[in-house]
Amino acid sequence: MSNIDLSQLVTAEDKTTAARHGVRERLKEDRKRRETAGVPVAEGHSVPAGPDDLARMAGVLQALEAGMIAPPVTWKTAQGWRELDIAEFRSLVAAVARHVQAGFAAEKEAAEDPGRP
Repeated sequence: MSNIDLSQLVTAEDKTTAARHGVRERLKEDRKRRETAGVPVAEGHSVPAGPDDLARMAGVLQALEAGMIAPPVTWKTAQGWRELDIAEFRSLVAAVARHVQAGFAAEKEAAEDPGRP
């Protein structure tokens, strides 16, 4: 067994960089967890807000606005099915987009906090 002390090879800067990376990863995972937990919308319903969910909503909204499909939009929430007119669906998509954006803004703010390692 060797008596070489490798701890001297890891500088304080290396430790700080590793700690900062760990904090950023935890912030990212927390944002993702909150994002995908869902967004409360009208009448006690909530909808998932992950990247695939938002992309799906955006595609349906685009098809609605282009006249490719007609309202009402049948959409599944955590509490069951909803029939939504175009204004209601726009509101749902906007709520999800705001939720996602707020999550990224909070993650950025926390990551840039000078008090963090």
